[in-house]
Amino acid sequence: MQMQSLKTAVRNFFLLPEKEITDNRRLHFVDGFRALALLLMVSTHGFKAWIEPSLWTGTPLLIRTYSTRIPGAVFFFLVGISYVLARNGKLKKGQSSAQILWAFIKRGAQLLCLAYVYKAIDIVFGVPWQYIKIWLVDVLNIISISLMTIALVDYIRSRFSGSSFWWFIAAVFAVIGEPIMFAITFPSWFPDPILWYFQGVPPNAHFTLFPFAGLALFGVFAGEELSKRNFSVPFLGLHKIALYPLAAIILCALVEQMNIFKARDVIRVSYFLKGFILLLAGLWLCYKFQKHIGFGPILILGSHTMIGYWFHAKWEFIYYKEHLYTLGWGEAGWLLIKTYIVTIIVVLAYARVKRIIIGRKKLKAH
Repeated sequence: MQMQSLKTAVRNFFLLPEKEITDNRRLHFVDGFRALALLLMVSTHGFKAWIEPSLWTGTPLLIRTYSTRIPGAVFFFLVGISYVLARNGKLKKGQSSAQILWAFIKRGAQLLCLAYVYKAIDIVFGVPWQYIKIWLVDVLNIISISLMTIALVDYIRSRFSGSSFWWFIAAVFAVIGEPIMFAITFPSWFPDPILWYFQGVPPNAHFTLFPFAGLALFGVFAGEELSKRNFSVPFLGLHKIALYPLAAIILCALVEQMNIFKARDVIRVSYFLKGFILLLAGLWLCYKFQKHIGFGPILILGSHTMIGYWFHAKWEFIYYKEHLYTLGWGEAGWLLIKTYIVTIIVVLAYARVKRIIIGRKKLKAH
């Protein structure tokens, strides 16, 4: 009884009531997966910002190379899954396809505006305007465009076919489209800030619509399959969808052997298809973890990722700017711990305020 009371007290302290954890209508492992990606992003950004460059050799450099690729891939993937779950919720409320399309177009446009505001607001923190990369195409920029694209494609697709397989085809084409986009010669009058969405490379773009929208489209494919299953056993038979990217990987290997296309382009496509499988595996592991152990308060991070994403970068790159590229592993590790603590506190505080505001609105409505 005492242990149960302690669990209840901890959950209430972290703003996560018992009913939210046991609610089978919400796939909590999706929020858990997103939260883990955010925590990994905090650590990779922190170490990249603080560690003295000469220390990045051997194993640390290898770990950094691969770990920095994971958070963005997870965010794109979960955008697709979250879209399906949100769309289905709107359909149950009786909203029409046109209403749903417009709702996601507006949401995508809001995220796109936030992506630019997020960078422009650095001037408030004392960053000189010439150093603010306001037109940089980053993860939030591509997420916003991907979300609007998914909503439009879904609106058109629903009128011709209900099969979820077409989402996998669209995901593969988005990946294949990368070398095609970079081979296209755009008119000289085409604005660079828009061009970078298709042909951007650092320092002007960390992500491009092709191929990274493919991860979001594959997320829709996985989300469609998840939504067809009972919420208590969402992964029943879901392993079978991994056969699609596996078959495509084998096809890539055959194409590479026949020298039909440039080997580097085929290898790049195969690389993303392997990423599809790894994302499915990560989602399944999070499901197992949620089922047997539970993420607890970390779910709040997953459901308020935007605040954590916004805050941690300002904290690491601006508040700790005197430590940029000057620290050893131990010092950077201590800064990272403090960054985790502060980020979590900020997210929990935001969640508390948000809950209070929503609660008051409901009281007024009644």
